Amino acid sequence: MKTVVTFFVLLAMVCGVALAADVSGKWTAERKMKTQDGEERTITSTLNLKADGNKLTGSVTTSFGGGEGRTVEIQDGKIDGNKISFITVQPGRQGGEMKIKWEATVDGSEMKGTQAREGAPEGRSNPFTAKKQ
Repeated sequence: MKTVVTFFVLLAMVCGVALAADVSGKWTAERKMKTQDGEERTITSTLNLKADGNKLTGSVTTSFGGGEGRTVEIQDGKIDGNKISFITVQPGRQGGEMKIKWEATVDGSEMKGTQAREGAPEGRSNPFTAKKQ
């Protein structure tokens, strides 16, 4: 009986890993943003992701208006089926830091999600769509 239970526990674990989304690789997302003076800028984020079971690691490079980007490491990355989440920490104003929570759903070679600054009012998230390269 113990062998049968162990078998089913291992089978469930293997199936859980097999059902995880294939997020490893390079993803590119673009979105438009209006500056305070009314200019429209394109923000490009390149997500370099690596899945290891239900753990997600990697980095995000973001550039504003085609300029040189800033790269930050992913923290607390998680994979749950086709859903991913992670945090990036960026330098903030006045020497502080700004934490951004990323959440997305992966569907083949596309992911759709939101990113929101930690502590931002409810509903103040930025939607994004990324394509796998």
